[in-house]
Amino acid sequence: MTKDAPPDRDRWRPLAAPAARPVAYLAALTLLIIAGIAVHDLLCRWDIIDRPQLIAGAADWLATRDWSMLLLPASIIAVLFGLLFVAVSVKPRRPTHLRANSPAPIWLRQVDVARVASLGARRCPGVLSATSAANHRTVLVTVEGGGTAAEELTARIHSAVEPIVDATVANAPQVKVRIAGGARR
Repeated sequence: MTKDAPPDRDRWRPLAAPAARPVAYLAALTLLIIAGIAVHDLLCRWDIIDRPQLIAGAADWLATRDWSMLLLPASIIAVLFGLLFVAVSVKPRRPTHLRANSPAPIWLRQVDVARVASLGARRCPGVLSATSAANHRTVLVTVEGGGTAAEELTARIHSAVEPIVDATVANAPQVKVRIAGGARR
């Protein structure tokens, strides 16, 4: 990167937990169980506890069985699990925050953007109450109005909320207004 190049603001973007996290937890738990069994067998071998060894018993049991009929299905299942694990590990992480309209790398939660939109809508004349929900594409403002035509109230809310959202979020999501008991506009 040269000295005059703009900073990479998306470099530190907050992302959701990776999809491989549950798989990693399951693998860690499996390894802990195997370690516990190994410690048990080690204690049995040192005659600290008087019990049969688990690994030796399982190996003896497996050695006396004929597994030729199960090798092909087991290998196919193992390959499918391997492909599933690879797919989970390369799955992209979902972004959780919206970039603020700032030269510094500042990130806002979606609920914060919704709160700002609700505040802007509550300031409009004719609005009794307002709630909002935001995601990366849209901000849905639901209002309850009194004594004002729905089209006029919708226009007022759009003109009040859109500049606030545009000033707050870098790639501003589309503002949609819903009058309580009515349709989205």
